[in-house]
Amino acid sequence: MEIPVVTGEQVLTTLRDAFYQVVPLEYKTYCVLTAQICCRVLRHFGIAAYVEPCQLWWVAPGQNYIVGFHRKARESQWEGHVVCRGESFLIDAALYHVQRGLGVEVPTIVVGQVFDVRSNVICRYDLSADTRLWWHRPPHELDIQIPDEPEDLIVRYSDELISKLELSLGAGSHGPQLVPAEWQSIP
Repeated sequence: MEIPVVTGEQVLTTLRDAFYQVVPLEYKTYCVLTAQICCRVLRHFGIAAYVEPCQLWWVAPGQNYIVGFHRKARESQWEGHVVCRGESFLIDAALYHVQRGLGVEVPTIVVGQVFDVRSNVICRYDLSADTRLWWHRPPHELDIQIPDEPEDLIVRYSDELISKLELSLGAGSHGPQLVPAEWQSIP
């Protein structure tokens, strides 16, 4: 049996499209959980990925809104934000904080291209001609210790996603053979 050849971009796109078909929407504000699920799925397909702390900025003319690392943590809630990060991409599946905080529509999950120069800004994603999402590194003086999430949830949903992606990518139980691809923006 011939092993299908797919690009990392195909895996990212398929993961983006399948994520909330598998993971319940009740977890759309759980950035640590969703990032860890994404990382585990991508590693299964041979794509290096890790959880990266960041600030998420929603920016429009005359208005900014920040998620993560901008105020003191409350006892009951971590005040940070994380994404699933690879060498040239990030996946944020916890954008609902922006929608809930501002009442504006945002995608439930974004795959974006990270900047190829080291700076405070990690990535930008254009929502419209004048509205953007920006991911910044968190301020240095803040505690960025990431809380633990239930391992059983990470394993359960990532295993379900892996099965769904293997089926969608035509990989079966052998897994796809990944080929390098130039990054192209994933709409």
